[in-house]
Amino acid sequence: MTTYAVLLLSALAWAQPPADTSAVLPDIEIRSSRSRVTAGRFPAAVTLARMSETRLDLDAGDGLNRRLAGLPGLQIDNRETQALGERLLIRGVGARSPFGVRGLTVLLDGIPLTFADGSTTLEPLEPAHIRQIELVRGPTGLAWGNASGGTLFLESAPSEPGTRIALQAGAFGDMRLQAATADSTSHFRISHARTRGWRHHSASSLFRAGGSRTTRWGTTTFLALHMPQAQNPGGLNAARADTSPRSAHTANLDRDAGKTGSQFMIGHRMGSTSFHAGMRTTENPIVSEHIALRRWVGGIRSDRELGLGFTAGFDASGLLEHRTETPWENASGTEQDLASAVETTSRYVQAAPFLIWNRESGAWYLQLGLRPQLTAYRDAERWRSTWAPVGSAGLSYRVGTWTAFGNWRSSAEAPTLNERFNAEGGRLQAESSANVEIGFRGLWSARLQAEAAVYLLRVRDRIQPVQQPDGSTRYRNADGSDHLGLELALLWLPTDAWEVRLGGHRARFRNTDGSRLPGAAETLADAALTWRMGAYSVSTRWRHRGHQYADEANTLRDRPATTGDLLLGWQLPGSTHLHVSVQANNLTDRRYNGSVVVNPFGGRAYEPAPGRHLLFGFSWRY
Repeated sequence: MTTYAVLLLSALAWAQPPADTSAVLPDIEIRSSRSRVTAGRFPAAVTLARMSETRLDLDAGDGLNRRLAGLPGLQIDNRETQALGERLLIRGVGARSPFGVRGLTVLLDGIPLTFADGSTTLEPLEPAHIRQIELVRGPTGLAWGNASGGTLFLESAPSEPGTRIALQAGAFGDMRLQAATADSTSHFRISHARTRGWRHHSASSLFRAGGSRTTRWGTTTFLALHMPQAQNPGGLNAARADTSPRSAHTANLDRDAGKTGSQFMIGHRMGSTSFHAGMRTTENPIVSEHIALRRWVGGIRSDRELGLGFTAGFDASGLLEHRTETPWENASGTEQDLASAVETTSRYVQAAPFLIWNRESGAWYLQLGLRPQLTAYRDAERWRSTWAPVGSAGLSYRVGTWTAFGNWRSSAEAPTLNERFNAEGGRLQAESSANVEIGFRGLWSARLQAEAAVYLLRVRDRIQPVQQPDGSTRYRNADGSDHLGLELALLWLPTDAWEVRLGGHRARFRNTDGSRLPGAAETLADAALTWRMGAYSVSTRWRHRGHQYADEANTLRDRPATTGDLLLGWQLPGSTHLHVSVQANNLTDRRYNGSVVVNPFGGRAYEPAPGRHLLFGFSWRY
């Protein structure tokens, strides 16, 4: 069967069941737009999903790759290690990241998980506590600065007061324990997750907490993370990934490669103005050296309606980083004397005013915007600064419950501190992008809704990672790439008991020399089917990822994979809020790779995913 048939017939999905049926409604405000526009008017590709209480009862220990899976245009690579975290790509943007997330802005309860330099860490995010997802696809530099791929806006506040306790345990020593409580003005959550990992040297342990409180002076929110262990098994070559997928790279074992760390963030929102500040510390032994980072971050965002359709705002954020790099002395993994350590202090500032003009006339809605973006960076020598104009122009037309839209948007993405520090030749240019798209979204009836978008995204001065013989990564500017794609999503409720969710994308990602963009799959497709009757529920989800390449020369090919999961849920007799569940992942025991290392040294590109395994869950809500 061709990839087009897979996309359109058997493997299209958009979210994980059971979510609320009101995923996209015309009157929901798009909070990430910064201009108080609703989904019925917003002239860009956006997907919204709200998690129902039933879904949270059943999926007590959802991973991020399951919670976000199937959102159109979004690729989620699970590296199976918390030392690196999941890699997120939107429309092929973000593949350059060897760890964390690049190319998109992520916010949780209004607190940016994306720092001033554009680097994003997802460790503070507990997927099981996500209640609402808002994904804007394509450059969103007008609203958020460093966001060539888009913006992911997440919220964890419960929809109703109460307390929930959940436990999930199963294969590979996995254990997740979560608790959350909320009343009319505040909510608090805490969780612990640990695993010995499917692969050797991939154990991890994380403690997370978060919450918010609203008073007459505004809303205060906090996030906290403690990660005492996160091992990194490293990539494998093709032969070893096939014959010994659970093994770890020898050098990673010798150096005990991995990460430990902690993070605390606090934010306050008062009206249309918000502040945030925080600190992050990590100890990161890698194959070539031991890296210790101390980061202090902060920022302010403010916007205001001026009348006559104008909205003006100002953003400023800063990052102070102290880095200590200590080379290894010998193969046993002993550090050299501290006198040989290299210490560096760097500062990064991003600031920009922006102006948005909205004009509504009957069924038509026009939005224009401009943002002159300033980026300043100081290393050991001096300050260096650049500025780039970022713009947007969009038009939408609404008929009943349907909205058609088209737009042009641009973004400028400056290199992160890590990329600047490891730049080939010492200098990197900002990566720029421009996107043109047309699409539609809407409701055929109360039981059927759909969305589609066609886009052309052009990236210039693309930042390219290249792994070195010692395992470190260097960065350089490439010419650019063109991204042409189609995104689809469908939700169908044939009866009250059945739910079908379909979604995916088919794309063409090409570098200017004609080669395929490494790390980005051109075909993604998911299909989810749910049946609920009384105290019982059954849901299955199947996903297909087409082949992808790991290197610029397209010599390292990762084969396509189709996998499926099954979730069985049962509400205990005599109780309305006590649930147990059994989750079977990778039903067909398919051998495949969860992610690839882009431009690896020695062909060690493949990060294998686990085979068939079971997880058992328990959830109590009162």
